[in-house]
Amino acid sequence: MSSVAFHPDHATNGLLYVVTGEAIPNGKTPHYSAPQDETPNAFDNVLYEFRVSAGDPDQVDPASKRELLRVRRPSGSHTMSDLVFGGDGFLYVSLGDGGLTPTGTPTGFYANGQDTSNPFGCVLRLDVDAIGPNGRYAIPPDNPFAGGVGGIPELFAWGLRNPW
Repeated sequence: MSSVAFHPDHATNGLLYVVTGEAIPNGKTPHYSAPQDETPNAFDNVLYEFRVSAGDPDQVDPASKRELLRVRRPSGSHTMSDLVFGGDGFLYVSLGDGGLTPTGTPTGFYANGQDTSNPFGCVLRLDVDAIGPNGRYAIPPDNPFAGGVGGIPELFAWGLRNPW
């Protein structure tokens, strides 16, 4: 587990969010993966939503686990790393550019931060209080590519190496 964030209304709704790394499950397709010229390693970064236990608010209810975002890691470094809720109530998720330059590519992972078609080297902004067409979360309407034209709709900031 690399990050935990409590929902701003946690005292009322009992929600919290976790980023973790997992071995790639058989047949599980990520929501995003590394560009074609990069070879992903054998792990996914996953953003989960949990609710605290009704019987004990100091424990997480494992049955409440809900996957919001799965990203196939291009390498073992500079991955999905931090979560924070902003004053606007949206969840911000940071992803590094993927790490080291792979052999045989001129720019490798370093170009990811400039590529708005993938989430690497970026900060994503999600509305976890609403369910959008993807069935997991909504896109804030003022995200730069909210309409999905010119970049992935979750993108809020890009051009980053390894944001924390």
